[in-house]
Amino acid sequence: MLNNSNIQLSPSEIWSISDRLERWSRLMEWFSPKPGDRILDVGFGQGQPLRFISHRVTPNGWAIGVEPELGKVVALTEDATPEGSVNPVGLVTDAQALPFAEGTFDGVLCVNVLEAVINRTRAVNEMRRVLKAGGRLLLAHDDHESQVYTCADRELCRRVVRAYAESTFKSYAASDGQMGRRIWGLFRAAGFVDTKLRVLPLINTEYREPLLGWTHAQFSAELVSGVSDLTQQEIERWQADLAKSSERGEYIYCLNLYVCLGRK
Repeated sequence: MLNNSNIQLSPSEIWSISDRLERWSRLMEWFSPKPGDRILDVGFGQGQPLRFISHRVTPNGWAIGVEPELGKVVALTEDATPEGSVNPVGLVTDAQALPFAEGTFDGVLCVNVLEAVINRTRAVNEMRRVLKAGGRLLLAHDDHESQVYTCADRELCRRVVRAYAESTFKSYAASDGQMGRRIWGLFRAAGFVDTKLRVLPLINTEYREPLLGWTHAQFSAELVSGVSDLTQQEIERWQADLAKSSERGEYIYCLNLYVCLGRK
């Protein structure tokens, strides 16, 4: 788990897409990993934050990520890293039962994960348990029900956004399109101190791949069939509406990430 590399990757070397780069640069500024820190990333996904952090905690710190899916852990290990750097460590485990002793970590990071967890209260309490006294948590989640798109057909846009927010993804144990607005209550109830709530908007002014507004709009009627009567034709008409808005220079997409910061 020890990192002996002196390589310091910049955010732009980790996040290649402009809107994600802007978001994660700010999050890492707020989380502020330092040399010697022991950091846990709960639900590390594709591993970009974990890789960034692992190069900030050198030479005496280390970074561990946990995921319930073996495939993500294997991918983290197999992904190429710059010469002389060390892969971060990934473990297969459940956020609701972290396999670490109390007081192990200086910092815990958890971004856009709680929607995939059944017992969210237990997961947040576990994050607090494994922190050292005075250790910090950054807990954040998007609020998908409040996504903003510029489009001509207001009612159709409302239906599509709500259907997407209420849909259940196959990889999730649970879904909640209002997770962003609920995260502060979960955070406060866990007993953290020096708490702060910040809102980090992600904004696009173009509807194009691979920006996040475009990415979130690429779904089919099958995904939302259990929560909506939207047809594929309606979704495609909505997507065409977004594209036309972008061509006219009128398009805006906004998604708010609610960020909770505090200490044990």
